[in-house]
Amino acid sequence: MVMDFMWSEDKYELMYEEAFKDVDSFFYVINEKKELGLTYRENQHKFARDIMDAIKENRILLVQAGVGIGKSMGYLVPIFSSFNNVSNFEKVIISTSSIALQQQLLTDINYVSKLLDVKLKVEVAKGINNYVCLKRVYDLYNRTRNHNHELKNLLIRLEYEINQKQTIDKSKLSKISEDVWKEIQLTNRNLCNNCPYSRCCLFRHHVNKVGEANIIVTNHSYFVSAARSIDVFKNADIYVFDEAHALEESIRNINESELRLTDIKKDIFYFYDNGYIRDDSFYSYILNFKSNLTNLFNNIKDNALYTFNNSCRNQAIKITDCDKIPIDGKKFSSELKSIIKSFKFVINYVSQCNYVSTSKEAIIKLSKLTKYCNLFYDLSCGSNDSKCIYWASFFKKDKIDLGYVLKNDHNAIKNIFGRGIPVICTSATMLDANGGYSYFKEGLHLNDMQLSDRSIVDGKVYDSPFDYEKNSIFYYDTTVSNPQNYNKYIRDLIDRIKNILLITEGKALVLFTAKSTMKTVYNALSKENLGYNLIMQDQCDNSILCKKFETDINSCLFATGSFWEGIDIKGEALSNVIITRLPFPVVDAIMEDKASKFSVNESFRMVYLNDMVKKLAQGCGRLIRNNNDKGIICCLDPRVIKYLDAIKNCTPYVNYTNNIDDIISFSDKYIRKLSKKK
Repeated sequence: MVMDFMWSEDKYELMYEEAFKDVDSFFYVINEKKELGLTYRENQHKFARDIMDAIKENRILLVQAGVGIGKSMGYLVPIFSSFNNVSNFEKVIISTSSIALQQQLLTDINYVSKLLDVKLKVEVAKGINNYVCLKRVYDLYNRTRNHNHELKNLLIRLEYEINQKQTIDKSKLSKISEDVWKEIQLTNRNLCNNCPYSRCCLFRHHVNKVGEANIIVTNHSYFVSAARSIDVFKNADIYVFDEAHALEESIRNINESELRLTDIKKDIFYFYDNGYIRDDSFYSYILNFKSNLTNLFNNIKDNALYTFNNSCRNQAIKITDCDKIPIDGKKFSSELKSIIKSFKFVINYVSQCNYVSTSKEAIIKLSKLTKYCNLFYDLSCGSNDSKCIYWASFFKKDKIDLGYVLKNDHNAIKNIFGRGIPVICTSATMLDANGGYSYFKEGLHLNDMQLSDRSIVDGKVYDSPFDYEKNSIFYYDTTVSNPQNYNKYIRDLIDRIKNILLITEGKALVLFTAKSTMKTVYNALSKENLGYNLIMQDQCDNSILCKKFETDINSCLFATGSFWEGIDIKGEALSNVIITRLPFPVVDAIMEDKASKFSVNESFRMVYLNDMVKKLAQGCGRLIRNNNDKGIICCLDPRVIKYLDAIKNCTPYVNYTNNIDDIISFSDKYIRKLSKKK
């Protein structure tokens, strides 16, 4: 591991000077000699120098690099140059937002390795549920071999494939249905020690290889969980977070948990049901306790329904579509006091039982009761004073769970930014509505970090090399009805989307913020016989869906959720991105907590507007993916006129218009003309 003294020693200063020279030399060759067959990008070169400077000076660097900069090469060249020149530079963790992007990054690393002729050990690390457990495969085979021949044959083929490829990585094996995968995936590393197949376990072999690797490619979710305990992650010399805009959400998601009424009741009754306590008065007490808990959950449910109905005027949205409805514990103060008192009584009563201390399972159950008690106490403190954020999530038949997450996971942030090593955070969409990094830093509580003499650098913004002025146009329609008049709003959407699809002859990604709206519009337009295929998300696997859209040039893809970011479709097939509604976040418990840190006047701009423009930039980023791409952004939300300046700060588009004749002319010149040539 690189120690703190490394950064100030003269010999390391000289080593880093050599690394700097190697970085400049690499880009000089591209620019002057053209020997590598690559295109020189000035901003990529400057970006790489900034990365090299952050490594040398041990900085935390925040830097936005637009689509087409080639940011992965921009940070990989300095990393490889540091490996090649600095003796104590031994291990790098690169984290990105998804497993799919991990695989792409692995390809980029291998490419740069060949270009620079620097050979390093590289491994991919992800959660254990992405790997096959051979013991579970054999157990499932033995349970089903006499009555399910299809499954039996599948498992035989799987074992053969594992032996041939010497891998248990799901992504490298033939497709396995989710039902079967749940039966054979790794679930608990603690069981590995007593496993009869441990000596030849491919997962253990993989873990050892990860430990020996110079570069570990992981994803944000796995990094956050692994950095707590895995020494390999702790002992890195630098962290790089690609797609860093997703880091805040990953930290939050890994910490989210639930309070389920059925689980709490079961844990309370455990000691009576398992014979630890056979006292009739205790049984009577916990029966009453159970009733009070049920009443509390019902009252929270009623309050959440009231909150939902008051805030959501769109009748098409169902309560089950709305997650994280905020809960303010102070509204249930007296009920919570009674619940907390009952928990304390049960914990004290059970603790005095002689047999509890001799049972591992009983001790675990007792600790769970203590955890419940602490959480209900924290909930009773109210939204402003609690350590956690609490919410109600609805399911079928109005069943609810109470969710919660820490407001500020100091340990996770410390594990990332408090190790005393360089940290690079980069993405194409890090800027806020003011064109700065404030919203990104606020989300990760970076301003609260105690970094002694280390600095957080708000890096330059490196614009995309693509010619947005020539190759794109941003059209906005201010005449679409307000969604509060839902039926008219839907009719307007159907009409506008139909007209725009005719202008570009399809070739469109139509992005929605709600699945219910997407399905309604898709079903209506499917009956119009427009002359090209309409594809909707969830009709098949996302990768198959994207391939189908890309190869069927005039098709249209209707999507929401993950399709706002992460898909990379170059060429004519995606010449039109239709934004049906500005992606403002739902006013849920998380956003409400973030907004509470500001005054009423500031909270909209500092939280909701910043979150919207970040997601909008991601959606708009689907359009221009290379130098030859040309296309139209069409925004069908009349509110766009209010936020045009903020949108311009966060997206690279230059030409804005609300005149539909402008996009007809653009399409005739660049999109339909190309189709006619073919």
